[in-house]
Amino acid sequence: MGAQGVGIGKLVTPLISALAICATIGLASLYFNIASRLPMVAGWDHLLPPWFSRLHPRFKTSVGSIVFVGVIAFCLTILANLGVGGQEAFKTSLSAAIVCWALTYVVMFSIPLFAKGEKPARAYKLPPYRAS
Repeated sequence: MGAQGVGIGKLVTPLISALAICATIGLASLYFNIASRLPMVAGWDHLLPPWFSRLHPRFKTSVGSIVFVGVIAFCLTILANLGVGGQEAFKTSLSAAIVCWALTYVVMFSIPLFAKGEKPARAYKLPPYRAS
């Protein structure tokens, strides 16, 4: 009943609702795409097993990384919805998403510190100042 409008609202309300749904689906796709790239790159750097970075022969996508992130997301979604109502499930899912997003950045920025190979410089020394 709340979605029904009067006058021009009858046309605008369904349109805005459809656009909001499309934006939500698009953002979910974007976030999933971003999250599935980190395991792929870590596989390329030999920090994870090689199956994370194997590319599909036809589509050139990292199937292992996509399946791994999809299974983790599915498990977190199921766990967030066990024995709770809709509002609590949304809050739990949102909290899990924020934690996963933060962990992605923690891993991304810790790879140069703990990976084998060349280490980053501890401090950058500025060149001496020369007055012109």
